[in-house]
Formats: sequence, structure tokens, C-alpha cells
Amino acid sequence: MHTRKRMMIEKSNTFVILPGRFGTLDETFKVLTWKYMSFHDKPVVFMNILDYYTLLMEMINHVTKSKFTSFRQKSLFQIVNTPKDVMLVIHN
Repeated sequence: MHTRKRMMIEKSNTFVILPGRFGTLDETFKVLTWKYMSFHDKPVVFMNILDYYTLLMEMINHVTKSKFTSFRQKSLFQIVNTPKDVMLVIHN
């Protein structure tokens, strides 16, 4: 699994996070952790279809407000609601 995730990060230009299950969350946090550790500097975009990731964003805000992580963590990703917004993020 680790080899697959490493290859995913090496071969990707951008990470668009769509709604998914535990595997999606696992890969998402690996991508975010590696970005935080400066192993890559590729865009990470959550596509918040039907508010799917709203509760996760609230949890990330809670972790930050509780001082378990820095505000810098929020700069690791962007959150958008439409495919058009994803394209705007990717091309900026």
C-alpha cells in the first residue's frame, strides 16, 4: 500500500479529493501529511459535493483551534463546490 501511495504522489500533478470511503480518507491524509512535510507541493482540492466534506472541515478547524496543529495546516488544501471551481484552482 505504501508503494502505491508513493507512486500516486510521484505521478500526480494535482489531487482532487472526491467523496469516498475510508480508503479515500486514508490517501487524502497521506497526501496532506506529505505536503506538510514538504515531500511535495502539489495542489490539493476537496470537492465538497452536497457538503460531503463540511464536517471534516469543521474537525480540521477544531483541531487547529485546539492548538493540536497550526493554522498553516489549512493552507495545505482548498475546498470548492463545483468542477468549474476545481479547474479554476488548478489553473491558477
